[in-house]
Amino acid sequence: MCSGLAPTFTALFVCRGLVGIGEASVRAGSPGDDSDSFPLSIEPHTGNLRFGNAAGRRAGLALGGIMGERHGWQYAFLIVGAIGIIPVFRLSS
Repeated sequence: MCSGLAPTFTALFVCRGLVGIGEASVRAGSPGDDSDSFPLSIEPHTGNLRFGNAAGRRAGLALGGIMGERHGWQYAFLIVGAIGIIPVFRLSS
């Protein structure tokens, strides 16, 4: 969402860089964390988590492109970012 609020190219560059750092750190440890977080009886289903991540990324790109085309790139970042926050609130409850 920070990218959608960026007033200058430099601010957009910094926001996208921070997203890249966060994404790289999450994806690198994700399979190991999944295995450590779930009991062996559930572990075969952790592939669903990885599938959901990949499907969400692709859907975000497609929807972001459509929204960006129709409403502008800032709107696309704001909406896709807001949708990405929903799981955070769901996990914390």
